[in-house]
Amino acid sequence: MAPDYRVATFVGPGALGTAHSVFLREHLEEAPFLEQSQHTSDTLVLLEAPGASKGDTPLRVRFFANGHPILRCGSGALAAAWVLSEHCGQSARTPVHLRTTEETVRVFRDGEGFGYESMPLGQQPLQETGVWQRIVGARVRSGALCGSESDYAIVELESEEMVRAAIPDLPGLTHASERALILTARENRHYVLRYFAPQYGQPEGSATGSANIQLLHYWYGQGCREAMTARQCSTSAGEFWGMPGADTVRLYGRVKAT
Repeated sequence: MAPDYRVATFVGPGALGTAHSVFLREHLEEAPFLEQSQHTSDTLVLLEAPGASKGDTPLRVRFFANGHPILRCGSGALAAAWVLSEHCGQSARTPVHLRTTEETVRVFRDGEGFGYESMPLGQQPLQETGVWQRIVGARVRSGALCGSESDYAIVELESEEMVRAAIPDLPGLTHASERALILTARENRHYVLRYFAPQYGQPEGSATGSANIQLLHYWYGQGCREAMTARQCSTSAGEFWGMPGADTVRLYGRVKAT
């Protein structure tokens, strides 16, 4: 199936972001898209067409990559926001609510980019740091476990250079945990990250919005109260900016058609 739109999100200077194929449908039949996602490097976004839902009911959206459904997909949410704003007559100033399988997020246009607002998962201090140190192959400074056993582990390293140079043991990660691994380091109001989810067919993510939502909540817990910028140090790279928060987090990025 050919997509209705192809969109890259979280782009910037030297950052290609994440590529998406967006499909607008009145009825969300997931099985064909789950199968198609095995044969493309794009993240597939299956978006309910405006007018298919009643009244103020949030539009339903589903995400797929590497033959797996994606429960939280910030890059896909921004791709949906771009399509709604640029091609579906949605007012640029009016936020839209999208309903995923896990949550309802609010998406909107904001100046030079698009943004979305989401509730971060609960976080607990990182346990068994020795295990994570062996997986990462570098000294762990701090970190947090986010959500359930199949959500995320944040592992904070000492510096950006350590994040960039890290070569995680992905078979070891798959054996030790169902959690996706977020590597990060911060300097003042800027942080870097990398994202690994081999358990779900994604050895390393390119530009991962959902990981940044968890990180902005994590940095809020570390005392950050001002807007922050971020760079995902993947091969494609991604650029982000956002506002740390306790109950809700806002994340922003640039979007372009491809």
